[in-house]
Amino acid sequence: MYYPKSQIIENLKANPGDGLTNPDNGQEYEGPYYKTSDGKYYTGKNPQDPPNRQLYQSAPVDKSKDSEPLPESYYIIDDAYFSSIGRGINTPSPRPPKSSYPKPTESDYKLGEFQRYFLYNITKKDFLEVDKVEFNLFNGKNNQVQWQYYQALQLNWNLTGKEEDVYIVNRRIADLVEFRNKAYGFTNYFKNQFSQYCLKSKVVKEIKENKESSGGY
Repeated sequence: MYYPKSQIIENLKANPGDGLTNPDNGQEYEGPYYKTSDGKYYTGKNPQDPPNRQLYQSAPVDKSKDSEPLPESYYIIDDAYFSSIGRGINTPSPRPPKSSYPKPTESDYKLGEFQRYFLYNITKKDFLEVDKVEFNLFNGKNNQVQWQYYQALQLNWNLTGKEEDVYIVNRRIADLVEFRNKAYGFTNYFKNQFSQYCLKSKVVKEIKENKESSGGY
């Protein structure tokens, strides 16, 4: 049985006299447990802390621990739901995105631009840069990932030309992506580094690194 996170009270602790029975040995249970919206109790801090064995009440449970109220209306996703979306009950839960930092290739510099990929968290209102594979998973609404919480964004990033011109073009492209997708704050994500990866800046950085590694001139 799958419960949305909003329908679970996590990180509860059973102490002697709390009235929960261990299903394995029939003795009073002590340790971490969580409660679901339909009034059931399971071992573990949360569903991601197995084994999740259902606990039984041998006495009324101390209600003072249920300090975090659950919504009055809730839903439970059962095996039929997973079958309908092509996921078995033992399939791992959808994961959050993995960040990635771009590394333009020599081919990209010859072309003069490359693609950058981002995910906009529509709940937290923040941004994360990812690679093309991760972008495609979220943009394609793949059930392996938590695509429901993210908006996929991409843009062309200029690499060659006068540094001030590269800055202006990349800034305008970022502004346009933010406006079209209503992803407010996207431009600020770059912290004014719109000439980043520019060929001139890249060469200057390599020269400095070479001097430092060789002990100076």
